[in-house]
Amino acid sequence: MKKLPIGIQTFSKIRIGQYCYVDKTRFVADLANDSGEYYFLSRPRRFGKSLFLDTLNQAFSGNKEYFKGLFLEDHWDWSVQYPVINISFGGGVIENRIELDARLGEFLTNHSKHYEIQLEHSTISGNELEKIRACVEARIKVFMENIDYVRLYLAETRGASFNIKAGLDSDIKIRYNVFLQKLANIFESGIKKKVFKKFDPYLLAVALDGISNAFLFEYFNNPDKHPFDANLILDIFFQQVYEEEKMEKCNIKPV
Repeated sequence: MKKLPIGIQTFSKIRIGQYCYVDKTRFVADLANDSGEYYFLSRPRRFGKSLFLDTLNQAFSGNKEYFKGLFLEDHWDWSVQYPVINISFGGGVIENRIELDARLGEFLTNHSKHYEIQLEHSTISGNELEKIRACVEARIKVFMENIDYVRLYLAETRGASFNIKAGLDSDIKIRYNVFLQKLANIFESGIKKKVFKKFDPYLLAVALDGISNAFLFEYFNNPDKHPFDANLILDIFFQQVYEEEKMEKCNIKPV
């Protein structure tokens, strides 16, 4: 007697292990020959959605050996193989947009290696988020590597009136403004690609710069309680502090 495939959602494992399997491959052929473009499987939990998706994967990948004796064996063109992109979010909780983009980027990178193709961008967002992260991380690194000089600078300028640029000489101010403009250019590129909501890109750069400065001051006051961390800075910047309903009541538009 064949074993029941309890908890097994992988079609190849069921076939190789000779588990009991009710042939539903006719639905694969029906789905492939249908004129629709997008399909949503709305069956409840534990009704075989994941198994059916994996069956689709094996069929479009051209793995005929798993379909021996089944309906699809003689009703499928096995001479053609299709690239299949399989994206699953069952491996943990995604807390924010940055983590979502990173996870999608991993999926696409792995698939590009499997199919030996070159991705035009390294992330799902066209690299803007990674560039912004790199800017924040680079700035943190510079500050941390020169922490004694930063402390001395803030002491001599009495905290620079909470304006990092206040005590800088003209040459360094120019460099600082160039940095802000480059950051604004990244935001502008992301806005055009609809990665970010439409807003003044320079003001977004200034806002991110201001949040970074605030973290720097808090780090000096209490480094154990307030770490100077890029993830925290970007989480606060990209996530809405208020719930959308509360923002609407206060007449605040989310950015």
